[in-house]
Amino acid sequence: MSLREKQGNRMKRMISGAAILMLGLFPIGTSAASPSAQAPSRAPAQAAAVEATGFAFTASGYATFVDGGVVPVQSGKTALAILACTNQAPLRNSNRVAEANLAPLPVQVTGLVTTAQSIVVPGGFASLSENKTDVTVGLPPAASLNIVGLRTKARAQFNGAWSADVDFSFASAVLTTAGVPTPVTLPMLQNGINVPGVGEVQLGWERTSTTSKSAAARGRGLRIVVDALPGEEPTRVIVGEAFANLDRRPFGGIFGGGANVAKTTALDGSVLSGPLANQPHFCAGTNGEWRSQNLAAADLDGLGQVTGGLARVRTDDYPLFTTSKSEASVNTARLAGGRIQIAGLIVKSYTRLKPDGTRIRSADGTTIGSLTIDGKVVAAPPGQEINFPGLAKITFQKVRRLPTGVDVTGLRIELLNGDAAIIELGRAITKIDT
Repeated sequence: MSLREKQGNRMKRMISGAAILMLGLFPIGTSAASPSAQAPSRAPAQAAAVEATGFAFTASGYATFVDGGVVPVQSGKTALAILACTNQAPLRNSNRVAEANLAPLPVQVTGLVTTAQSIVVPGGFASLSENKTDVTVGLPPAASLNIVGLRTKARAQFNGAWSADVDFSFASAVLTTAGVPTPVTLPMLQNGINVPGVGEVQLGWERTSTTSKSAAARGRGLRIVVDALPGEEPTRVIVGEAFANLDRRPFGGIFGGGANVAKTTALDGSVLSGPLANQPHFCAGTNGEWRSQNLAAADLDGLGQVTGGLARVRTDDYPLFTTSKSEASVNTARLAGGRIQIAGLIVKSYTRLKPDGTRIRSADGTTIGSLTIDGKVVAAPPGQEINFPGLAKITFQKVRRLPTGVDVTGLRIELLNGDAAIIELGRAITKIDT
Protein backbone atom coordinates (compact mmCIF):
# COMPACT_ATOMS: atom_id res chain seq x y z
CA MET A 1 0.00 0.00 0.00
CA SER A 2 1.43 3.38 -0.97
CA LEU A 3 1.90 6.33 1.40
CA ARG A 4 -0.96 8.26 -0.21
CA GLU A 5 -3.32 5.25 0.05
CA LYS A 6 -2.46 4.99 3.75
CA GLN A 7 -3.24 8.69 4.15
CA GLY A 8 -6.63 8.32 2.43
CA ASN A 9 -7.57 5.37 4.63
CA ARG A 10 -6.73 7.35 7.78
CA MET A 11 -8.99 10.22 6.68
CA LYS A 12 -11.86 7.83 5.92
CA ARG A 13 -11.61 6.50 9.44
CA MET A 14 -11.68 10.07 10.76
CA ILE A 15 -14.78 11.03 8.80
CA SER A 16 -16.61 7.89 9.96
CA GLY A 17 -15.86 8.89 13.54
CA ALA A 18 -13.67 5.89 14.32
CA ALA A 19 -10.72 6.44 16.64
CA ILE A 20 -7.56 7.48 14.84
CA LEU A 21 -4.42 9.39 15.57
CA MET A 22 -4.79 12.91 14.21
CA LEU A 23 -2.12 15.26 15.14
CA GLY A 24 0.23 18.10 15.37
CA LEU A 25 1.29 20.15 12.33
CA PHE A 26 0.98 17.11 10.03
CA PRO A 27 -1.63 16.41 7.40
CA ILE A 28 -3.63 13.41 8.57
CA GLY A 29 -5.21 12.12 5.46
CA THR A 30 -3.04 14.88 4.21
CA SER A 31 -3.28 18.32 2.80
CA ALA A 32 -1.38 16.78 -0.07
CA ALA A 33 0.04 19.11 -2.65
CA SER A 34 0.01 17.94 -6.23
CA PRO A 35 3.28 16.88 -7.91
CA SER A 36 3.41 20.30 -9.54
CA ALA A 37 4.15 21.96 -6.19
CA GLN A 38 7.13 24.26 -6.32
CA ALA A 39 9.59 25.03 -3.57
CA PRO A 40 9.60 28.60 -2.28
CA SER A 41 11.83 30.87 -4.33
CA ARG A 42 13.47 34.13 -3.38
CA ALA A 43 13.82 37.00 -5.78
CA PRO A 44 13.80 40.81 -5.49
CA ALA A 45 10.24 42.03 -4.97
CA GLN A 46 10.89 45.06 -7.17
CA ALA A 47 13.40 46.15 -9.78
CA ALA A 48 15.09 48.38 -7.20
CA ALA A 49 18.37 47.19 -5.70
CA VAL A 50 18.15 45.36 -2.39
CA GLU A 51 19.34 47.51 0.51
CA ALA A 52 20.01 47.07 4.21
CA THR A 53 17.53 48.98 6.37
CA GLY A 54 17.02 49.89 10.01
CA PHE A 55 14.07 47.48 10.25
CA ALA A 56 13.51 43.76 10.78
CA PHE A 57 11.03 42.18 8.36
CA THR A 58 8.94 39.04 8.88
CA ALA A 59 6.17 37.75 6.64
CA SER A 60 4.56 34.35 6.09
CA GLY A 61 1.47 32.73 4.66
CA TYR A 62 -0.06 29.43 3.64
CA ALA A 63 -3.08 28.08 1.75
CA THR A 64 -4.52 25.21 3.83
CA PHE A 65 -4.27 23.93 7.38
CA VAL A 66 -6.33 21.27 9.22
CA ASP A 67 -6.94 21.29 12.98
CA GLY A 68 -9.07 19.27 15.39
CA GLY A 69 -10.98 16.03 15.00
CA VAL A 70 -11.72 12.96 17.12
CA VAL A 71 -8.24 13.39 18.60
CA PRO A 72 -6.83 16.94 18.18
CA VAL A 73 -5.07 17.27 14.84
CA GLN A 74 -2.91 19.87 13.17
CA SER A 75 -2.02 19.33 9.53
CA GLY A 76 0.91 20.45 7.45
CA LYS A 77 0.58 23.77 5.66
CA THR A 78 0.38 23.83 1.88
CA ALA A 79 1.89 26.56 -0.31
CA LEU A 80 3.83 27.84 2.69
CA ALA A 81 5.97 30.92 2.03
CA ILE A 82 8.19 32.58 4.63
CA LEU A 83 10.36 35.68 4.67
CA ALA A 84 11.87 35.87 8.13
CA CYS A 85 14.35 37.86 10.11
CA THR A 86 15.94 40.02 7.46
CA ASN A 87 16.77 43.72 7.41
CA GLN A 88 16.90 43.84 3.61
CA ALA A 89 14.32 45.20 1.17
CA PRO A 90 12.92 44.60 -1.32
CA LEU A 91 12.87 40.78 -1.10
CA ARG A 92 10.19 38.29 -2.13
CA ASN A 93 9.53 34.62 -1.38
CA SER A 94 6.74 32.79 -3.18
CA ASN A 95 5.20 29.33 -3.35
CA ARG A 96 2.76 27.97 -5.93
CA VAL A 97 0.80 24.72 -5.69
CA ALA A 98 -1.68 23.65 -8.36
CA GLU A 99 -4.01 21.77 -6.03
CA ALA A 100 -4.47 20.83 -2.38
CA ASN A 101 -7.01 18.03 -2.08
CA LEU A 102 -8.21 17.41 1.45
CA ALA A 103 -10.35 14.41 0.43
CA PRO A 104 -12.25 12.76 1.94
CA LEU A 105 -12.81 16.05 3.73
CA PRO A 106 -15.26 18.00 1.52
CA VAL A 107 -12.79 20.79 0.68
CA GLN A 108 -11.00 21.31 -2.64
CA VAL A 109 -8.47 24.14 -3.11
CA THR A 110 -6.84 25.03 -6.43
CA GLY A 111 -4.52 27.70 -7.78
CA LEU A 112 -2.67 28.23 -4.50
CA VAL A 113 -0.24 31.16 -4.56
CA THR A 114 1.44 32.62 -1.48
CA THR A 115 3.92 35.49 -1.33
CA ALA A 116 5.90 36.95 1.57
CA GLN A 117 7.76 40.20 0.97
CA SER A 118 9.74 43.09 2.34
CA ILE A 119 8.90 46.13 0.23
CA VAL A 120 9.78 49.79 -0.17
CA VAL A 121 6.87 52.21 0.22
CA PRO A 122 6.83 56.01 -0.10
CA GLY A 123 8.65 57.33 2.95
CA GLY A 124 9.38 53.93 4.47
CA PHE A 125 9.14 50.14 4.35
CA ALA A 126 6.62 47.35 4.92
CA SER A 127 6.30 43.61 5.45
CA LEU A 128 3.61 42.10 3.23
CA SER A 129 2.06 38.63 2.99
CA GLU A 130 -0.63 37.55 0.55
CA ASN A 131 -2.45 34.30 -0.27
CA LYS A 132 -4.70 33.69 -3.31
CA THR A 133 -6.80 30.54 -3.91
CA ASP A 134 -9.97 29.15 -5.43
CA VAL A 135 -11.89 26.92 -3.03
CA THR A 136 -14.92 24.63 -3.18
CA VAL A 137 -16.55 23.54 0.07
CA GLY A 138 -18.97 20.62 -0.22
CA LEU A 139 -19.87 18.18 -2.98
CA PRO A 140 -21.41 19.83 -6.04
CA PRO A 141 -24.02 19.88 -7.37
CA ALA A 142 -25.96 18.78 -4.25
CA ALA A 143 -24.59 21.34 -1.78
CA SER A 144 -21.44 23.39 -2.23
CA LEU A 145 -19.89 26.80 -1.77
CA ASN A 146 -17.60 27.81 -4.62
CA ILE A 147 -15.33 30.84 -4.10
CA VAL A 148 -13.17 32.15 -6.94
CA GLY A 149 -10.20 34.42 -6.31
CA LEU A 150 -10.20 34.32 -2.52
CA ARG A 151 -7.45 36.70 -1.38
CA THR A 152 -6.07 37.36 2.11
CA LYS A 153 -3.49 40.12 2.57
CA ALA A 154 -1.65 41.35 5.68
CA ARG A 155 0.60 44.42 5.82
CA ALA A 156 2.78 45.91 8.60
CA GLN A 157 4.26 49.28 7.68
CA PHE A 158 6.30 52.27 8.80
CA ASN A 159 6.35 55.48 6.71
CA GLY A 160 6.64 58.09 9.42
CA ALA A 161 4.02 56.30 11.52
CA TRP A 162 3.35 52.63 12.32
CA SER A 163 0.32 50.96 10.76
CA ALA A 164 -1.08 47.45 10.27
CA ASP A 165 -4.00 46.24 8.20
CA VAL A 166 -5.66 43.10 6.82
CA ASP A 167 -7.72 42.85 3.64
CA PHE A 168 -10.07 40.09 2.42
CA SER A 169 -11.69 39.83 -1.00
CA PHE A 170 -12.97 37.40 -3.61
CA ALA A 171 -14.01 37.61 -7.25
CA SER A 172 -17.21 35.57 -6.81
CA ALA A 173 -18.92 33.24 -4.34
CA VAL A 174 -21.86 30.98 -5.14
CA LEU A 175 -23.76 28.72 -2.73
CA THR A 176 -25.52 25.82 -4.43
CA THR A 177 -28.18 23.83 -2.57
CA ALA A 178 -30.52 21.29 -4.17
CA GLY A 179 -29.02 22.23 -7.51
CA VAL A 180 -29.96 25.92 -7.19
CA PRO A 181 -26.99 28.40 -7.30
CA THR A 182 -27.24 31.56 -5.20
CA PRO A 183 -24.65 34.37 -5.15
CA VAL A 184 -23.20 35.00 -1.70
CA THR A 185 -22.32 38.45 -0.39
CA LEU A 186 -19.31 39.33 1.74
CA PRO A 187 -21.27 40.28 4.93
CA MET A 188 -23.17 36.99 4.78
CA LEU A 189 -19.92 35.05 4.87
CA GLN A 190 -18.49 37.18 7.66
CA ASN A 191 -21.44 36.19 9.83
CA GLY A 192 -21.03 32.53 8.93
CA ILE A 193 -22.94 30.38 6.46
CA ASN A 194 -23.98 26.75 6.71
CA VAL A 195 -23.19 24.40 3.83
CA PRO A 196 -25.48 21.37 4.16
CA GLY A 197 -23.58 18.14 4.67
CA VAL A 198 -20.36 20.02 5.52
CA GLY A 199 -20.68 22.53 8.34
CA GLU A 200 -20.19 26.23 9.01
CA VAL A 201 -18.05 28.48 6.83
CA GLN A 202 -16.79 31.89 7.92
CA LEU A 203 -14.79 34.39 5.90
CA GLY A 204 -12.37 36.67 7.60
CA TRP A 205 -10.55 36.85 10.90
CA GLU A 206 -7.97 39.48 11.66
CA ARG A 207 -5.74 40.81 14.37
CA THR A 208 -3.53 43.89 14.15
CA SER A 209 -1.33 45.75 16.60
CA THR A 210 1.16 48.61 16.67
CA THR A 211 3.64 49.89 19.23
CA SER A 212 6.18 52.68 19.26
CA LYS A 213 8.63 50.43 17.41
CA SER A 214 6.66 47.67 15.68
CA ALA A 215 3.56 46.69 13.73
CA ALA A 216 1.95 43.29 13.16
CA ALA A 217 -1.02 42.01 11.16
CA ARG A 218 -2.51 38.52 10.80
CA GLY A 219 -5.50 37.51 8.71
CA ARG A 220 -7.30 34.27 7.84
CA GLY A 221 -9.42 33.83 4.74
CA LEU A 222 -11.84 30.95 5.35
CA ARG A 223 -12.50 28.97 8.50
CA ILE A 224 -14.52 25.81 7.96
CA VAL A 225 -15.89 23.84 10.92
CA VAL A 226 -16.85 20.38 9.68
CA ASP A 227 -19.92 18.79 11.30
CA ALA A 228 -18.96 16.18 13.92
CA LEU A 229 -20.77 13.37 15.69
CA PRO A 230 -22.21 14.24 19.14
CA GLY A 231 -19.45 14.45 21.74
CA GLU A 232 -16.64 14.53 19.16
CA GLU A 233 -14.23 17.36 18.45
CA PRO A 234 -15.04 18.95 15.07
CA THR A 235 -12.42 19.21 12.36
CA ARG A 236 -11.48 22.78 11.43
CA VAL A 237 -9.98 23.79 8.11
CA ILE A 238 -8.23 27.10 7.46
CA VAL A 239 -7.93 28.27 3.86
CA GLY A 240 -5.58 31.20 3.44
CA GLU A 241 -3.58 32.80 6.24
CA ALA A 242 -1.28 35.81 5.97
CA PHE A 243 1.04 37.29 8.61
CA ALA A 244 3.26 40.37 8.47
CA ASN A 245 5.49 41.93 11.13
CA LEU A 246 7.85 44.90 11.05
CA ASP A 247 10.19 45.93 13.89
CA ARG A 248 12.80 48.53 14.48
CA ARG A 249 16.07 46.68 14.07
CA PRO A 250 17.07 45.49 17.58
CA PHE A 251 20.35 46.69 19.08
CA GLY A 252 22.01 43.29 19.37
CA GLY A 253 21.19 42.15 15.84
CA ILE A 254 18.42 40.31 14.05
CA PHE A 255 17.58 36.84 15.32
CA GLY A 256 16.71 33.91 13.08
CA GLY A 257 16.13 30.18 13.13
CA GLY A 258 13.78 28.34 15.47
CA ALA A 259 12.88 24.84 16.61
CA ASN A 260 10.50 22.07 15.61
CA VAL A 261 9.70 18.56 16.80
CA ALA A 262 9.52 16.57 13.56
CA LYS A 263 9.41 16.75 9.78
CA THR A 264 8.93 14.07 7.11
CA THR A 265 10.20 14.35 3.54
CA ALA A 266 10.39 12.06 0.53
CA LEU A 267 13.79 11.09 -0.84
CA ASP A 268 13.33 13.59 -3.66
CA GLY A 269 13.14 16.37 -1.07
CA SER A 270 9.41 17.09 -1.33
CA VAL A 271 7.80 17.67 2.05
CA LEU A 272 5.34 14.95 3.06
CA SER A 273 4.33 16.58 6.32
CA GLY A 274 5.45 19.01 8.97
CA PRO A 275 7.25 20.66 10.50
CA LEU A 276 5.44 19.71 13.71
CA ALA A 277 5.22 22.18 16.60
CA ASN A 278 7.20 24.77 14.67
CA GLN A 279 8.43 27.67 16.87
CA PRO A 280 10.37 30.29 14.88
CA HIS A 281 12.55 32.93 16.46
CA PHE A 282 11.22 36.44 16.69
CA CYS A 283 13.35 38.81 14.63
CA ALA A 284 13.49 41.32 17.49
CA GLY A 285 14.11 38.62 20.10
CA THR A 286 12.19 37.55 23.21
CA ASN A 287 13.87 39.73 25.88
CA GLY A 288 14.93 36.74 27.96
CA GLU A 289 11.59 34.90 27.81
CA TRP A 290 11.01 31.39 26.46
CA ARG A 291 8.44 31.14 23.65
CA SER A 292 7.22 27.62 22.93
CA GLN A 293 4.98 25.23 21.00
CA ASN A 294 3.83 21.95 22.56
CA LEU A 295 2.80 18.71 20.89
CA ALA A 296 0.81 16.01 22.65
CA ALA A 297 0.94 13.35 19.92
CA ALA A 298 1.48 13.07 16.18
CA ASP A 299 1.21 10.51 13.39
CA LEU A 300 4.19 10.90 11.07
CA ASP A 301 2.31 10.51 7.82
CA GLY A 302 1.78 6.78 8.38
CA LEU A 303 5.47 6.16 9.15
CA GLY A 304 5.22 6.21 12.94
CA GLN A 305 4.11 8.19 15.97
CA VAL A 306 5.60 10.84 18.26
CA THR A 307 4.39 11.80 21.74
CA GLY A 308 5.37 14.58 24.11
CA GLY A 309 7.05 17.14 21.85
CA LEU A 310 8.26 20.63 22.76
CA ALA A 311 9.90 23.36 20.68
CA ARG A 312 11.04 26.62 22.27
CA VAL A 313 13.28 29.65 21.65
CA ARG A 314 14.86 32.40 23.74
CA THR A 315 17.14 35.42 23.22
CA ASP A 316 19.05 37.58 25.72
CA ASP A 317 20.80 40.91 25.25
CA TYR A 318 23.58 41.39 27.80
CA PRO A 319 25.87 44.44 28.03
CA LEU A 320 28.81 42.64 26.43
CA PHE A 321 27.18 39.97 24.25
CA THR A 322 23.92 38.66 22.78
CA THR A 323 22.74 35.04 22.92
CA SER A 324 20.18 32.98 21.04
CA LYS A 325 18.88 29.58 22.12
CA SER A 326 16.64 27.01 20.40
CA GLU A 327 15.55 23.70 21.90
CA ALA A 328 13.41 20.77 20.71
CA SER A 329 12.51 17.60 22.57
CA VAL A 330 10.63 14.34 22.01
CA ASN A 331 9.50 12.11 24.87
CA THR A 332 8.91 8.99 22.77
CA ALA A 333 8.76 7.99 19.11
CA ARG A 334 7.80 4.69 17.43
CA LEU A 335 8.76 4.33 13.77
CA ALA A 336 8.70 1.65 11.07
CA GLY A 337 5.96 -0.37 12.74
CA GLY A 338 7.65 -0.13 16.15
CA ARG A 339 10.98 -1.54 14.98
CA ILE A 340 12.63 1.82 15.77
CA GLN A 341 11.91 3.31 19.19
CA ILE A 342 13.32 6.54 20.63
CA ALA A 343 13.00 7.94 24.15
CA GLY A 344 14.22 11.15 25.78
CA LEU A 345 15.55 13.09 22.78
CA ILE A 346 16.71 16.65 23.58
CA VAL A 347 18.19 18.93 20.91
CA LYS A 348 19.89 22.26 21.65
CA SER A 349 21.38 25.02 19.53
CA TYR A 350 23.21 28.01 20.98
CA THR A 351 24.82 31.07 19.38
CA ARG A 352 26.57 33.95 21.15
CA LEU A 353 27.53 37.18 19.38
CA LYS A 354 30.42 39.17 20.88
CA PRO A 355 30.96 42.94 20.47
CA ASP A 356 33.82 42.33 18.04
CA GLY A 357 31.47 40.39 15.73
CA THR A 358 32.76 36.90 16.50
CA ARG A 359 30.31 34.10 17.29
CA ILE A 360 30.35 31.09 19.57
CA ARG A 361 28.28 28.18 18.26
CA SER A 362 27.33 25.09 20.24
CA ALA A 363 25.14 21.98 20.24
CA ASP A 364 26.02 21.16 23.87
CA GLY A 365 23.19 19.50 25.76
CA THR A 366 21.92 17.53 22.78
CA THR A 367 21.23 14.05 24.18
CA ILE A 368 19.16 10.92 23.63
CA GLY A 369 17.83 8.70 26.39
CA SER A 370 17.67 5.53 24.32
CA LEU A 371 17.56 4.28 20.74
CA THR A 372 16.09 0.78 20.33
CA ILE A 373 16.20 -1.21 17.10
CA ASP A 374 14.19 -4.45 16.94
CA GLY A 375 14.12 -4.61 20.72
CA LYS A 376 17.83 -3.99 21.27
CA VAL A 377 19.28 -0.77 22.69
CA VAL A 378 22.01 0.55 20.39
CA ALA A 379 24.62 3.27 20.85
CA ALA A 380 24.22 6.50 18.88
CA PRO A 381 27.62 8.22 18.49
CA PRO A 382 27.17 11.93 17.67
CA GLY A 383 27.56 12.73 13.98
CA GLN A 384 28.01 9.13 12.83
CA GLU A 385 25.62 7.43 10.42
CA ILE A 386 24.50 4.00 11.63
CA ASN A 387 23.31 1.62 8.91
CA PHE A 388 20.69 -1.02 9.69
CA PRO A 389 20.37 -2.98 6.42
CA GLY A 390 16.87 -3.22 5.06
CA LEU A 391 15.53 -0.87 7.75
CA ALA A 392 17.11 2.57 8.06
CA LYS A 393 20.16 4.81 8.16
CA ILE A 394 20.23 6.82 11.39
CA THR A 395 22.36 9.82 12.37
CA PHE A 396 22.25 11.31 15.87
CA GLN A 397 23.24 14.96 16.44
CA LYS A 398 23.79 16.18 12.92
CA VAL A 399 25.38 19.64 13.26
CA ARG A 400 25.72 22.15 10.42
CA ARG A 401 27.66 25.38 10.94
CA LEU A 402 25.90 28.42 9.48
CA PRO A 403 27.48 31.78 8.58
CA THR A 404 25.67 33.45 11.49
CA GLY A 405 24.79 30.49 13.74
CA VAL A 406 24.32 26.73 13.94
CA ASP A 407 21.74 24.16 12.76
CA VAL A 408 21.32 20.99 14.88
CA THR A 409 19.18 17.97 13.97
CA GLY A 410 18.61 15.48 16.78
CA LEU A 411 17.90 12.34 14.73
CA ARG A 412 17.89 11.94 10.96
CA ILE A 413 16.27 8.64 9.98
CA GLU A 414 16.28 7.51 6.36
CA LEU A 415 13.91 4.58 5.97
CA LEU A 416 15.10 1.99 3.46
CA ASN A 417 11.95 -0.05 2.87
CA GLY A 418 8.39 0.59 1.74
CA ASP A 419 7.72 4.21 0.83
CA ALA A 420 11.26 5.36 1.58
CA ALA A 421 11.27 8.68 3.40
CA ILE A 422 13.43 10.81 5.69
CA ILE A 423 12.23 11.63 9.21
CA GLU A 424 13.89 14.40 11.21
CA LEU A 425 13.19 14.33 14.93
CA GLY A 426 14.10 17.46 16.87
CA ARG A 427 15.66 20.38 15.02
CA ALA A 428 17.06 23.53 16.60
CA ILE A 429 18.55 26.50 14.71
CA THR A 430 20.02 29.74 16.04
CA LYS A 431 21.21 32.71 13.98
CA ILE A 432 22.23 36.25 14.88
CA ASP A 433 22.68 38.62 11.96
CA THR A 434 24.45 41.93 12.43
